[in-house]
Amino acid sequence: MILKTWDYRTPQERADVKAFLLEILQKRPRNFQIFVLNKVIKVLTDVARQEWPRGFGELFEIIQQMTQNPELIQVGLMFLKTVCEEFVSLRDDIPTLRKKEITTVSLSLPPLSDFHR
Repeated sequence: MILKTWDYRTPQERADVKAFLLEILQKRPRNFQIFVLNKVIKVLTDVARQEWPRGFGELFEIIQQMTQNPELIQVGLMFLKTVCEEFVSLRDDIPTLRKKEITTVSLSLPPLSDFHR
């Protein structure tokens, strides 16, 4: 859904989807199955691939806050790992100019060691 229909969503719909998925991650029930958590993280990562940094500039700040919260550290690190893997690979489903933008802006991020102190 994200890769094929995201560009056709209104800004409000996009914001609602991001807020809903982030709320799931931050308030996830203890009995959440790991595969569900992984899927939510993957969908958020797909959103980030489409929008970051312009429409989702707070992405890494959100992840950093998660990694500094003892109750969310596992989720934050899983989210960071997935985002890093997806941003590094940038498969052919992302246009060349978009890949360049993501790569250029990524170079200005703080070192990963700053995410968990």
